[in-house]
Amino acid sequence: MKLLFVNLSDYSIPPPNNIIRADTYVSVPLAMELQKRGHEVTFICSPGSTVEVEKIFTSHKPLASIMSLDKLMEKSNMAKEIEITFWLDVYYKLIEYSKKEKYDIIHFHTNVPLSELTAVAQIDTPCLFTLHSLPKYPEIHALFFKEFNTRTQNYFNSISDYQQKKFPYIPFISTVHNGILAHTFSFDETGGTPLLFAGRISPEKGVKDAIQTAINTKHQIIVTGNIDAVIQDTYFSKEISPLMDKNRSIVNFFNHTDRSMIFSFYKKGKAILIPIQWDEPFGLVMTESMACGTPVIAYARGSVPEIIKDGETGFIVNPSDDDIRGNWIVKKTGFEGLCEAVERIYAMPQDKYLTMRKTCRKHVEKNFTVEVMVDTYETVYKQIINENKNT
Repeated sequence: MKLLFVNLSDYSIPPPNNIIRADTYVSVPLAMELQKRGHEVTFICSPGSTVEVEKIFTSHKPLASIMSLDKLMEKSNMAKEIEITFWLDVYYKLIEYSKKEKYDIIHFHTNVPLSELTAVAQIDTPCLFTLHSLPKYPEIHALFFKEFNTRTQNYFNSISDYQQKKFPYIPFISTVHNGILAHTFSFDETGGTPLLFAGRISPEKGVKDAIQTAINTKHQIIVTGNIDAVIQDTYFSKEISPLMDKNRSIVNFFNHTDRSMIFSFYKKGKAILIPIQWDEPFGLVMTESMACGTPVIAYARGSVPEIIKDGETGFIVNPSDDDIRGNWIVKKTGFEGLCEAVERIYAMPQDKYLTMRKTCRKHVEKNFTVEVMVDTYETVYKQIINENKNT
C-alpha cells in the first residue's frame, strides 16, 4: 500500500523529547512499522522533522520553533488564526502531492476533524481520520461537521469505543486502540515503593487528587509532567505548588524534561494514579506504566474501563456517588475510592503483587503494542481500498 500521513503539529515530527504530544507518539511508530512491513509511507511534516520515512516538507518551520502555542495563547488572541496559517501550509502540500502521486489512502491524525474536511474536498483519494480528542462544543462541531463532510471517501477511526459515544453524528468505520513500542519500556518485576503521577500538570488530569491521595495514605509520590503555561500563574501557582510545598516529605516533583526520565519512574513505582477529571479517549500513560509492570489506579472515565482490567492490572474507581460507571472491586467512590485502592495495593501479599505486575506486562503485549495496532490498521486500510476499487 502507498500511504500518505498527515499529523497537524506545532512541532517537528517527532517532537522534542521534552514535549508531550500523544498523537505523534502514535502516528510516528505506526508509520515506521508500516514501512517495515513493506508499505510505502510518506509523511507531510515541517522542516527539521526526523521521522524515518519518506518526507514532504512544508514551506515553513514549525510554529513552536518561533513561539510555543501556550505562550501565543497567553500573549494574544491570535493563537487560532496563526495556528491555522501553519495548517494551510500543510494543506497546500497535501493537495499538491495528492495530485502528483497516486496514494491508496491519506491517513490523518487529528484532534477533532473540521478544517481537514475542507482540504480533502479538493482531492480524490480515500482519507482515514483518526481522532485523538473530544469536541469541546459538540453541538457546534456536529453542525459544521455535517456541512463540511461532503465526500463518501472520508472514513473515521476512534481510539476507543467510548470515544465514539461522544461523536454520535460521525459514521465511524473502526476503533483502533493506540499502541506503544513495548520494547522501549523495560519490565521491572518488583517495582518500587512510591506512587506515581505522570502527565500534564492541569486540572483535567487530576494531579491535585493524586497528591492528596498520597498525603492521606501517607505514601510518597513522584509527580512529573509539563506545567501548562496558560494556567501556571493560576492553577499551578495557587493550588498545586503550595500543596507540594507543605508536603515535601511526601511529594517529589520533577518538571518534565525528557520522556526517558518518565520511563525510569514507571519502572520504580508501586502504582500510578490516573484520577482524570474528563472523559479522556485514550491514556498512553496507562499502557506505558503497565508495560513496565506498574499497575494503574484510575477513575472510571473515558477509555479507562477498556484499558484497565479491574483487580488484575490495577483498580478502577467510580468518580462519585452520582457518577457510577461500573460495579468495580473498590466500592468507595471519588477521592475515598482512590485511597482505598492505594491501600489495597500496598496491603497485597508480595506474591500477589508480583503477579499483578506480570499481568500488566502481558496485558499490554497482547492488546496495546504498535504491532497489534498496525495489524488492525492494515485490516482497516484494506477495507477502505476494497470499497473504493471501482471509484
